[in-house]
Amino acid sequence: MVTPHALNAFSSLLKRCTSLSHLNQIHAAIFRTQLHSNNSLAAKLLSLSSSLSTIQYAHLVFHCVPHPNLSLWNELIKTHVKNSLHTQALSFYAAMTATTPLKPNNFTFPFLLNSCAALLSLPRGSEIHGRIVKTGFSLYLPVKNALIDMYAKCGNLLFARLAFDEMPQRDIVSFNALLSAYARNPEYEISEACLLFDKMAERNVISWNSILMDMILEQHIKTESMIVKMAFEERGQAGL
Repeated sequence: MVTPHALNAFSSLLKRCTSLSHLNQIHAAIFRTQLHSNNSLAAKLLSLSSSLSTIQYAHLVFHCVPHPNLSLWNELIKTHVKNSLHTQALSFYAAMTATTPLKPNNFTFPFLLNSCAALLSLPRGSEIHGRIVKTGFSLYLPVKNALIDMYAKCGNLLFARLAFDEMPQRDIVSFNALLSAYARNPEYEISEACLLFDKMAERNVISWNSILMDMILEQHIKTESMIVKMAFEERGQAGL
């Protein structure tokens, strides 16, 4: 029988765990007490496995739970995202929706959008955006920030700006995501980035780096244009 005391004891041990050998000892003890199928403990083991062990270890932990809940699926997806295994992260999401009645929530979607952004997969990102709207999570701040970042990194700055403009509230992450998008897209005027920068209530290193990158890029383009113009003028004067 699972007792709250045993669960609390193992949870406390896992919070203080800082090495792989310690993790293995705790995991062995969890097995001996037959608590390895507990979703809460499995989620904590999964979280630790992403930093202390291997992805195979994470799979082992997950597959020992006969009925994973949404929190455990989220932890599995997050573990793959943190390890830059983005295709696998999206595959586990597809498996969850295909084989269980579980529905993604406001914690699931940012992980999925991060993977779409890393893979530069605009079609998949747009598909997940549609699911977000249908399930009513489009107003959650972390979800919206992830949407801005995904569209920006996939090269659709128009949709990134629309997602930003639709936000009822914004934080520094929202502004930085769009500023970084402007820095990566030289076809946009620096004035747009500057207007956005001026609206920020607070700024950090990312904010300043993005606006400086915009300015450097703008100056580079102007310098490049000037060099091309001078080259053509010289060729004309030389009668070439």
